[in-house]
Amino acid sequence: MIWLVIWKKLWIKLKRMQLKREEKKGYNKGYKQGKLEGRLETARNLLRMSMDLLTVVKATGLSHEEIEKIKKNMN
Repeated sequence: MIWLVIWKKLWIKLKRMQLKREEKKGYNKGYKQGKLEGRLETARNLLRMSMDLLTVVKATGLSHEEIEKIKKNMN
C-alpha cells in the first residue's frame, strides 16, 4: 500500500516537471517570435522612412532577402 502512495507522489512530481518544461518551451518560443516581430516592424518603419536597404539590414539584423520581401509586400 505504501508503494502506491510513493508511486503516486512520484507521478505527480514528474507531471509537474513536464508541465514546467513545456511552459518554458512555450515562453521561449513566444519570446523569439516577439523579437522577430519587433525586428520586422522596425524594418517596415525604416523602409517607410526611405532608408536604404543596407542601413535597414544593419539596423535590424535581418537578411537582405528578408528586407526585399518586406519591401515587396509593402507596395
